[in-house]
Amino acid sequence: MRRIALALIIVSLIGCTTAQPPSAPPSSVTRASGPAEEAKPQPTPPELRNVPEENLATPNVKNGVIFAKTDFQGVLEKTYVKLLFEDIANSANKFQLYIGDKEGPQPFMWDVNPVKPGYFFIELPAGNYRITSISIPVGSTQATERTDITLQVLPEKVTYIGTLQMVGIKEKIRLGGVPVIRPGFEYAANIINEKEEALQTFQQRYPRYSHQVIINLMNLKLHRNEEAI
Repeated sequence: MRRIALALIIVSLIGCTTAQPPSAPPSSVTRASGPAEEAKPQPTPPELRNVPEENLATPNVKNGVIFAKTDFQGVLEKTYVKLLFEDIANSANKFQLYIGDKEGPQPFMWDVNPVKPGYFFIELPAGNYRITSISIPVGSTQATERTDITLQVLPEKVTYIGTLQMVGIKEKIRLGGVPVIRPGFEYAANIINEKEEALQTFQQRYPRYSHQVIINLMNLKLHRNEEAI
């Protein structure tokens, strides 16, 4: 009887050992990793338009108006030219100015709202700005070149900033960046003071504006072109 009881105890202990469930693996093994976070797309800078006359009658204390003339020649005589304005104090604060003519002889295939060539009159938050790039359409894409043109927007003021004359010398192909091969162009730029003509044009456009117009021209900084072929 003692042998039988001992045998039953041994069988019972063996059964408890084999029936015990295996320990769970560490959570780092069983937890599935989630999908990688996608990079957030950068917001498209808003497009600038000419200021309606009624906006000058009720000025915004935080905004100012600048106006200038554009003169694009050579390879820059395209359906449109885009200038990118960046707030120097806050580089995330950007604005796009499209200059072109949707009613021109060439078909306008881009969903943008340009101001017509010549003079533009735009409203911006007061501050110091830099025009950092100029772009033109090339086929179904754009060619973009760097610029460095600084200007000032004064609160509750209208400021004439000059004539921006840019002559496109030749088109070219750039190497580097994304995509690796991309279109580009060479250009020469100049800032011209045509204040008499400019003030006359402004008065014709905004006859009810009776305050003084400030003369404060843009400042152009030349830069070396990147390597191209």
